[in-house]
Amino acid sequence: MKILHIHQDYPDGRPFPHTKAVHHLIKAAQQQDASTMHFVLSVNRTSNPFKVSFKTFKQGVSIVYWAIPLPFLYAPSLFFWAWLIARKLKRCEFTAVHGHKLTSEGVLAYRLSKAWKVPYLVSVRGGSDLHNIGRLADCKKLFSKVYQQAAFVFWVSPWAKASVEQKLGVERVDKQARFANICQIDPQLKDLPVERNQYLTVLSFHQYQRKGIMPLIEAISELKQAGTQIELNVCGSGNDSVKQQLIELIQSLNLENQVKLLGQLPHDQLLQLMKKSKGFLLPAKNETFGMAYIEALSCGCPILYHQNTGVDGFFDAFPLGVKVSEQSIGELFVALRQLEVQYPLYKANVQKLINQGYLKEFTADYAANHYLTHLKQVV
Repeated sequence: MKILHIHQDYPDGRPFPHTKAVHHLIKAAQQQDASTMHFVLSVNRTSNPFKVSFKTFKQGVSIVYWAIPLPFLYAPSLFFWAWLIARKLKRCEFTAVHGHKLTSEGVLAYRLSKAWKVPYLVSVRGGSDLHNIGRLADCKKLFSKVYQQAAFVFWVSPWAKASVEQKLGVERVDKQARFANICQIDPQLKDLPVERNQYLTVLSFHQYQRKGIMPLIEAISELKQAGTQIELNVCGSGNDSVKQQLIELIQSLNLENQVKLLGQLPHDQLLQLMKKSKGFLLPAKNETFGMAYIEALSCGCPILYHQNTGVDGFFDAFPLGVKVSEQSIGELFVALRQLEVQYPLYKANVQKLINQGYLKEFTADYAANHYLTHLKQVV
């Protein structure tokens, strides 16, 4: 088999933002089955037509394509580039195409599958896909076709299924599965510290609004006034003006002894800190997956998170912490108090999660086997 992966955030050597989720998947799949070839079409959008370019890199071809993400312009732009890509890569003779987002890469995969007469698969990533469905009303029929006609659908964000189908006016009952990103964790970690006192959060400062750090700190202040003191370590870096806002907020609330800014830590040091932390607090909105939550759980930390985002939908059997419906100070205050009062229950549930092997779903071997199994069924 020869699979074409279409991904917008692939690390292809260009100075665009990228993630390694698909890179880790392809690497794991190649290690498990060397007979299946994986070729990457890395796509990056530009609004400047003079920056359009093609180049090869180790795992495939990188294209910077011109498109304007506005109603009535978005779909024709993608159709044009799909036509051009189909001509350029026709001789590669792919067995199947995988678009790693429904509303962008999935549209390209849909058109290429028609041109080459091969099946296509799509992944659904809740944050970006729901955003596109919401702002591109003219593409609703197109997105519905892409979703319904895919040979298989992988739900990277299982929490988004009800919203996606409601917005598209369709329902899919077969040939689909939830699919976790690969996390660098020990799924059955032992010898975790018994006594833990400080909570932890992690963020890039430029995303402070989406991550909910300001109302979280204010809720800690409200909790202090109500007689319960908790300590929070904040790991992260970035925008200096945001950092100054955080410092001023902490000082204005007299929380210097409770909320500490630790700066950016190397990943291995961050994991060590997680193993010593009481819990992980991150009420982030529009979190497509949220690897940090899985890392925290693997380190024995109950979590505070936002519903219908991140890892919501992966753990429905028993509560592993508390979730909020909004980032209001009042709701975060209630959630923090609940986390403190019911902490022994949440901690025991997290330990049960580890002991019973639930976290294996997020490891490379499991993900690769899960992916190849469904891929071979389709092809």
